[in-house]
Amino acid sequence: PPYPLTGHDLLESSVPRERTYVVSTECTRQASIALRTESEKLILPIVEDADGRAVPDFYGRPRSPDPLLFDVGSDPAESANLAESKPERVQELRGFLEGWRADMLGPDGPDPLLTQPLTLPYEQFMRRVLNRHSRRR
Repeated sequence: PPYPLTGHDLLESSVPRERTYVVSTECTRQASIALRTESEKLILPIVEDADGRAVPDFYGRPRSPDPLLFDVGSDPAESANLAESKPERVQELRGFLEGWRADMLGPDGPDPLLTQPLTLPYEQFMRRVLNRHSRRR
């Protein structure tokens, strides 16, 4: 790429052991933050922005604040939400994720996930999808 990349070669033996989790966000079609462990994935929808305004779903509808929990080992397609049947595990993973976010943000300012939770409005996203599709023909 035309810019420098930073990181560590994961094949080097001097690199510390990798983390046991991955944190990811989705802000294009839905606003959410997720914690992925070796066996589970917790997804927390972002339903309000930094000013308390509702963040709609991809189609402009109100979003459910309910967390999603998946056993990615037995359900790699993430089709069976286990959040209702495992509330203690949801709370444990949520606490870890919220602690991680607090550590990452520190005292430096607002959470970028809450100041701009959706990067593309539905109409703009659909224009991109349709343009991409028409170029393939």
